[in-house]
Amino acid sequence: MDGKRFFYFLDVGYDGSRAELWSADTDGEARLRLAKSDYFITDGPVVVSPDGRSLAFIHRTSRASGDFQDVVVVDVKASPQGDPADGRVVLRTRSAVDPHTLTWKEAGRLSVKVEGRAVDIDARAPGVPQKP
Repeated sequence: MDGKRFFYFLDVGYDGSRAELWSADTDGEARLRLAKSDYFITDGPVVVSPDGRSLAFIHRTSRASGDFQDVVVVDVKASPQGDPADGRVVLRTRSAVDPHTLTWKEAGRLSVKVEGRAVDIDARAPGVPQKP
């Protein structure tokens, strides 16, 4: 965004495997929940788009939900009320995704390695609503 905030996942739930997406000022103040859903995050960073308007990360659904690996994009346009946004799935796969290869090629375009092969993603696509 403007280099004055950082993004993190806050563990929730009894099992420690679910997390909420938050941001805060560099001093840890002005915390803001960015997404309505909570996520199963196993590994990997939150990557900020070059224009600072979107975040992307890898989310793994639970086995009961199909055991997918999703690339989720959250548009960081705070509502006037400060309500968190909904994430949207722009890529869903059961194949192995390397979360450390998730990068923004430019605003609106992502890339990630799936089964060792680079996959380009249109991050502006409506995708499907993210549901844990």
